[in-house]
Amino acid sequence: MTSEQMVQAIQDLKQENTMIKTKQNNDHTRIEEIKGLATQIHKLAASVEHLAEQTREQNVRIEKFIEAFDARLGKQGERIGSLETVAERRAVVLEKHQKRIEGLEKDVDELKTKGSRRWDGAVEKVICVVIGAVIMTVLYSIGF
Repeated sequence: MTSEQMVQAIQDLKQENTMIKTKQNNDHTRIEEIKGLATQIHKLAASVEHLAEQTREQNVRIEKFIEAFDARLGKQGERIGSLETVAERRAVVLEKHQKRIEGLEKDVDELKTKGSRRWDGAVEKVICVVIGAVIMTVLYSIGF
């Protein structure tokens, strides 16, 4: 090999070395970018996991709230049912009382009528006694 060929081979090697260094720098830059992206992906995955955990906790709280609400709703339904029963019983009692009151009104009316008939009978008897006494007095004064 001649010196010119060796110089040419050295220059070719230098160029190839420069290209390899440039490629290594580019690869290193790309690796750093990929590491940055991997870090961002890791942070994003952690955020997603945190949101998933919060969602699970929120779902548990919602389910407990729904269970408590259903329990209260059931109790309110029972209360409404018992109030309806009480209202029905009171309606029956009220109807019975109404019938009793009507019966008592009839009895009072009869007692009023009886009392006035008795009083009328007593007054009639007193009048008869007075008239009888007047007639006796008149007959006695006439001489009978």
